Amino acid sequence: MKLRQGRHPAGLNYGDCFSYALPRKHNEPLLFKGDDFSRTDIEVA
Repeated sequence: MKLRQGRHPAGLNYGDCFSYALPRKHNEPLLFKGDDFSRTDIEVA
């Protein structure tokens, strides 16, 4: 039997977490390329 590791739908990696934390803390938008943050609650710049 193979168990799957539970993951959040956003699926952020370690570096994404740092990029997410600062704008989230200061209620600022985040400018990003791609869809890494499309399933988060961060505002797009």
